[in-house]
Amino acid sequence: MAQSITLKGIVSDDKTAEKMIGVNVKNSHGKLLGISDMSGSFTVTVDLSEKSILITYLGYESNKVALTEGMNTTLEVRLKEVANLLNVVTVSGSRFEKKSSEETVSISVIQPQQIAHAGITQIDDMLKRTPGVDVVDGQPNIRGGSGWSYGAGSRVMVLVDDLPMLSADAADVKWDFLPLENCEQIEVIKGASSALYGSSALNGAINFRTAFPREKPETKINIQQGMYD
Repeated sequence: MAQSITLKGIVSDDKTAEKMIGVNVKNSHGKLLGISDMSGSFTVTVDLSEKSILITYLGYESNKVALTEGMNTTLEVRLKEVANLLNVVTVSGSRFEKKSSEETVSISVIQPQQIAHAGITQIDDMLKRTPGVDVVDGQPNIRGGSGWSYGAGSRVMVLVDDLPMLSADAADVKWDFLPLENCEQIEVIKGASSALYGSSALNGAINFRTAFPREKPETKINIQQGMYD
């Protein structure tokens, strides 16, 4: 009969030391043994024949703990955060969250890291670097479309969190109104989207999605420098 031991442990973040809730504790075969509680603690009973247990949490590196006779039955586990690129989710193509790989329309996604690395101060400067998108006289054109025309307004709809951001008088885009410092991602639909967004989206749509507040506060400082001769 295999010998079993009872393990108690506390799981915390390696960087912040915060206790982690809902961490999975599994045996070597992947069977779930227990989950950490509100205080980050867990108690599991496991056979020594398993040789090891695996402590996993989404967004963190898995921690493998070897099982031996006479081992310390009280564990202190620190998990390191790891960045994994998951499937990019968009909402512009169908008005609800959907993987970009499943969209039936051509759509490009601009991540905030790209904006930060480019060192730009206005979104139109970033859009110029997107294939199929051009900005002429401050107005976007997608795949050679007409862009903005007098009396008709823009033929590329610009939205912030699905709300139109074209001006009421001339139906043109005011790039200064877009909150560049709070960008989650920018979704660019290349093709007619008037069925979803009206006649202003005959050539496409640009949806600026703002970021949701997170548990950990974050401060960003951008410094721009220029020189004129």
